[in-house]
Amino acid sequence: MKSDSIFMGLLFLFLIGCNKDGNTDEKIHFGDVIINTQEELESFGENEYVQIEGNLTLEGIEDNSQITDLSPLLSLESIKGGLSIEHTSITTLKGLNNLVTVGNLAFSENQKLSSLVDLKNLTSINGDFALTRNHSLTSLQGLANLSLISEGIWFQSNHGLQSLAGMEKPITITRLLLFENIALKNLAGLSNISFVENASIQITGHWEIDNLDGLKNFNKPGQFYITDNKALTNVGGFENLTNAGYVVIEDNDVLENLDGFTNLMEIDSLYLSYNPKLKDLDDFSTLSSAKVVEIEKNDELSNFCGLRPLLSSSNCLIKVEGNLYNPIRQEIIDGECNQ
Repeated sequence: MKSDSIFMGLLFLFLIGCNKDGNTDEKIHFGDVIINTQEELESFGENEYVQIEGNLTLEGIEDNSQITDLSPLLSLESIKGGLSIEHTSITTLKGLNNLVTVGNLAFSENQKLSSLVDLKNLTSINGDFALTRNHSLTSLQGLANLSLISEGIWFQSNHGLQSLAGMEKPITITRLLLFENIALKNLAGLSNISFVENASIQITGHWEIDNLDGLKNFNKPGQFYITDNKALTNVGGFENLTNAGYVVIEDNDVLENLDGFTNLMEIDSLYLSYNPKLKDLDDFSTLSSAKVVEIEKNDELSNFCGLRPLLSSSNCLIKVEGNLYNPIRQEIIDGECNQ
């Protein structure tokens, strides 16, 4: 009788365990979810899903969003697909407090969103991380536990974003695209970011950034664009850079020197244009190999002596025109490189 009681007890515990597993399965949503109103979000939240096997899209009606509160998503821990939140009236991400892993992560045109602090448990983005036109967002605080972004970072036109501080763990990405974040003061918050070989970087349309010091781990770029940055005076911070692919430095109003390239030895293509304060190319004196070099319309550029080693040792194509001084190839080689 005693053994029968023990058996029945074990059977009861087993059945409870199976029932719990079944309940867990019921908390997984299979397929994509698109939500357009707060009412739809609250109805979805009543299911208390822990995981979504698909994409979750929250998309309010532009200029008349009815999505104001993400708290119905509080049970959610994992999204195998992407999470996209756009055109909402949310002020915080309260409701995503338990989210640990997600595919692509995108926040777009959430004009009242001011903080990412509710993402404190997020560890993995298995895709791209995009922030676009979230004008009340000032920093990335809240991402201290994020340790994986498997693809790239794309931040565009977040007009209140002043700092990239917040990502505290080492992360390796494939590309970094920063466009028109006009209040952004520096790139110091990217000091823990590393890049895969042949990664792409574009820094375009910023008003406050005066240096690129946060990019010290960018050492084997594929494509590298530094364009239309109103306050950028130097490109220091690339002392580890020895080779590069396609480099464009264009339309930087107060850029005075290229001191970040003092150890650069090989490059595929180099384009320098419309940098009106650039005076010399001395920082390219270590460059020994290139395929194409085009230097145009830099109003104060009169010293090309930094290109003598390159032109003396390679057959790269070079185009020089519209600068204060425009020597031909042989003049640079012969030492007539400065006016």
